Amino acid sequence: MGTGYKSCLSLVLLAATTASAGTEARARLAEHLITLSPETAWPEEVVRELARGLDHLPPKYRTPPGGPLELQWSPQPQPFGMGDGSNAAPDWSDGKRRFHLYAYRETTERRASYRLEQLPPQTREALWRRRALVHAVLARWNEQEEWSDQPRWRRLNGWVRPFQRLLTWSEQPLNLARWAYSRERGRSSPALDLLTFAEEALVPVEALAPGALAEADQLRCQEFSKSRVLTELGLLTVPRGPCQRYDAWASPGTLEGIEFLFVAASGRAPESLFGHLLMRVARSQPGRVDAPGLTPAVQLVALTGGDLPGPAYVLRGLTGGYPMVLMTVPMLDVTRQMLEFEQRTMRRFRLRLTPGESQRLLERIWELERRGRLDYRFLHDNCAFAAAFVLNGALEDDKELRLPSGITPLLPATTLDAVARVQSSLGGPLLEPIFGSLDSTRDLARSAHAQRTREATRLGPALASLHRDAESPHGAVRLAAYQRLARLAPEVAPPEALFSYLAHSVDLERYAFDAAEAQAIKARLAALVSAPPVPDGNKEADQRERQFEREQELEGAIALLDRPQRLQSFLEGLPRRVFTVEEQRHLDEATAAEARLNALLQLQAELNNTVLTEIDPVRWLREDRDRRSRLQAQAARHALGPSGYARSSGALGVTLLGARPAPSLTLRSAAFSEELGDHRLHGLDPAAELTTLAGEVVLIPGPLLPQVRRSQFLAVRYRNLRREPAPLRQGPWGELGWGFQGGWSYDARRTFSQRAFLAVQALAVLDDTPDLSRLTTFGMGVHGALGLEGLLPELIAGPRLTLTHRRHLGGNDANALRLEVSYAPAYLLFSSAWQQELEASLRLGWLTRLGRFPVILTAGAGAEWIASPKHTLAPIPTVTVGLEPLAF
Repeated sequence: MGTGYKSCLSLVLLAATTASAGTEARARLAEHLITLSPETAWPEEVVRELARGLDHLPPKYRTPPGGPLELQWSPQPQPFGMGDGSNAAPDWSDGKRRFHLYAYRETTERRASYRLEQLPPQTREALWRRRALVHAVLARWNEQEEWSDQPRWRRLNGWVRPFQRLLTWSEQPLNLARWAYSRERGRSSPALDLLTFAEEALVPVEALAPGALAEADQLRCQEFSKSRVLTELGLLTVPRGPCQRYDAWASPGTLEGIEFLFVAASGRAPESLFGHLLMRVARSQPGRVDAPGLTPAVQLVALTGGDLPGPAYVLRGLTGGYPMVLMTVPMLDVTRQMLEFEQRTMRRFRLRLTPGESQRLLERIWELERRGRLDYRFLHDNCAFAAAFVLNGALEDDKELRLPSGITPLLPATTLDAVARVQSSLGGPLLEPIFGSLDSTRDLARSAHAQRTREATRLGPALASLHRDAESPHGAVRLAAYQRLARLAPEVAPPEALFSYLAHSVDLERYAFDAAEAQAIKARLAALVSAPPVPDGNKEADQRERQFEREQELEGAIALLDRPQRLQSFLEGLPRRVFTVEEQRHLDEATAAEARLNALLQLQAELNNTVLTEIDPVRWLREDRDRRSRLQAQAARHALGPSGYARSSGALGVTLLGARPAPSLTLRSAAFSEELGDHRLHGLDPAAELTTLAGEVVLIPGPLLPQVRRSQFLAVRYRNLRREPAPLRQGPWGELGWGFQGGWSYDARRTFSQRAFLAVQALAVLDDTPDLSRLTTFGMGVHGALGLEGLLPELIAGPRLTLTHRRHLGGNDANALRLEVSYAPAYLLFSSAWQQELEASLRLGWLTRLGRFPVILTAGAGAEWIASPKHTLAPIPTVTVGLEPLAF
């Protein structure tokens, strides 16, 4: 009797306490203009948690603007206890006056639930009730203050508006990683992106269960950029506190700077023509020397899975069929791939960031490696675009990189131009060149060969024959020359000359080995009988995201990420067929090149330890590096700053038509155009010429309107003069460069006036300087065209000969004289006749200013001659004067 009485009394007291707490919670909500409807339907535990949600908001933001906020209850179970925006389960009605809440149901969204796995069901429901209150109140504030419309928020996930980019019909984010959003609803709009993140940030798991998550897995140690925006808005008021794993990785005390690395085109693979862009995190620590190869590199790459080059590969690369992700890898991996295997020199540019921007950029790199995925499109959404996307989210004071958003290709050089246009808070441009590129072993060998040739004159006439043998294309002959040099030179040659000669010879043989090893690797891969299945790019990106789910568990797996060497070692153990004769030759050449390099290194070591002990190798290496840096700095003083992106020019001229001179207007434009010998800080190699989407039209007066005298559209033109160092050139083809072009042209005076054409050619270098500021080439090739005259087609084909000369006139590199001559005899297949076309042009460019605007003044003279089955035209001379404004 007594026990039962006490139990009943406890229940009565509990009910009274619960009722009192529920009344207090309702009163507190009402105090902040939050009402419940229908008032009697609400479970009291839900009302209490809603009231507790107010405690997670800063006092300033606890009362929603715009009048009373009505919370509508529905017993229908929904994930999170909130609506999904559908007609069946709306989240809002009557504008933003009524917010709907539902009976709670567990979610299947992995991103939204993985941090809650250690919580009991009752605590999970309580957490989501508090988050619902935060969401509802802040939705009103966001509507009034437009937080989610501010650039500092939109650019974190790359929100773009309708028609802001080509073929973008609705507002959508560029970052497609599901884990970049707190809930799936956050992918719907910038507002829901902000509100769903605010739920998680203001009501984190540790607020209800402090020990449920390891420090590294807590939101505050994962989402730095978004948290900073909420802090700047006054929504987050508590400092994030220490994050040991991130703080150790970022190590701001050792940060020396962050660089852009512009990787030159290889000249071998079409997909490398535009170059590549990545970042490097440079560090320094007093009292400690870290090898550059161990510093982090930030790669922005497309994951192509097991796709091999072919039509499908090209189509997917052009249309967004591959995901692009951010990877941090040791620089050693990058240098091995770029400098040794692909032979692509990397030019360096320092980002002149404030300490705050450097910290933000490190945070962006950390976050986007874990929660970043973009669509890859070779022509626009590529590494150049991704680099700007990463950097944009780190800039302060409303600074922003503005990239072109049209149909023209976006090149790494274009991004460098855009960064250079932004003013640093430290004063001057945000981008600063560093003179001291990371040279490929091929470029090192080319420079070393030039230096070795100079040193040969200091060895003396007695050793001249040895130098001739060291220039042999046969490796065995070169090695014999080195061995004889090591025996004879110490007696007759100055020690400094001998040391330099051998050191430069090592650079030459190192490249010979790298080139041979690259061919050997390709031979081994080609001989594979079968290879393990490789996931496609999207599955590979999914695997990476899952690998980063738990930061606490990542340490053991991080060593397996992004290691090309591990993949190569794995492939070595796979079954192979018997090598072909050609494949075996490549393997044997690699073995011989390695043996030759090792033998030369042994000779060098023996001499350094005996007759060359007075030479300081470290000082010699430093001086050789400084010499190359000085040459780069000297070339930069005369180079144009911007790349050849978005070039346009106009010229007035006189054309002699028969005996009658006629005025003419020439208009030119190109999405990108850099010619052979051009030196540009942000441009391509002077040894490469690239023109894309270029148009030219020549107009002459007509009876009523101007008439088109001639026009041309170049889809692409490419020429490359990079050759192997002289001793390593194999056969006559090793002495030649190459080029190709394709497009459409119209000439009113020509038989079959409209033509779609394609041409390829080999280029012989008749004369050049080391920096190619002066060059002369002779081209030999073939051309073909589909000609049209009305509806009559014609197939045209024949040889094509060209002569190109460039001469620098002093001062800026733009001050140059160019001569172009083209002779193209061709056979007309359907007409069974021959025709001849000869064109020549002489152009002079000179950099000057019109007021404060830099322009290139141009003057030119040209002539063309056509002999066709119908008629032969006398040479038509033309003289023009014009100007080309620079991009900036």
